[in-house]
Amino acid sequence: MRGELTLQNYDSYDKEDFKTWETLYVKQCENLKKDNKVVKEFWTGLNKLKIKKSEIPNFEKINKILKKENNFEIVGVTGIVDDGIFFNILKNRKFPVTTWIRRPSEIDYIEQPDMFHDLFGHVPFLINPTYTNFLMKLADVACEVFTTSNKELQHKFSRIYWYTIEFGLILNKENRHQIYGAGIISSYAESIKALSSESVKKDFSKELLFEKFEKDHLQDFYAVIPKNLESGLEIVKELI
Repeated sequence: MRGELTLQNYDSYDKEDFKTWETLYVKQCENLKKDNKVVKEFWTGLNKLKIKKSEIPNFEKINKILKKENNFEIVGVTGIVDDGIFFNILKNRKFPVTTWIRRPSEIDYIEQPDMFHDLFGHVPFLINPTYTNFLMKLADVACEVFTTSNKELQHKFSRIYWYTIEFGLILNKENRHQIYGAGIISSYAESIKALSSESVKKDFSKELLFEKFEKDHLQDFYAVIPKNLESGLEIVKELI
């Protein structure tokens, strides 16, 4: 199902939805805290935005804090939006967040991103100017590309986003891999696999932009950016 803009109907969430949110939140926080798996900016954003286990986040409350912190806001969508539409939304300092939450049977893995993926994985970073500056610069150029018929270049911009914001790793000062990609942060299975010694890790480069990705299974490899998002910006500059 292709996503469309929608309002969050907070009263529509039932007890099962709240229980699912709490289960996901507790399990993943406990997992990410072990061995310092995720970058500290994630925890900073989670705390500042008051995203907690006891309640499904209310978009209006999130936006009051987010707009004050970094002049960004989230908007509700019914599902995955096309990449061209997605980058257009980003260009206006808005981030699309799915309004529905997965069923209990999908706790460990879900093919389509739901609210937990979007809100737990992505939104805590939106208070960080470095992160949102990268999003804005990527979106500015991508919007122009998606008005053309150049499908190859469009795919490359989608892959830049995928291998950084969704499934990226960084090397910290201790030369240890840490997670910052939302697709890893929000998934128990991905977060275990990504940092394991058996997982395939590739340095982020122009060559990765020819690597196709699929959304319906665990990733075949993870991209590593030694200097956070700076390398991604350099690649964007080389494409334009």
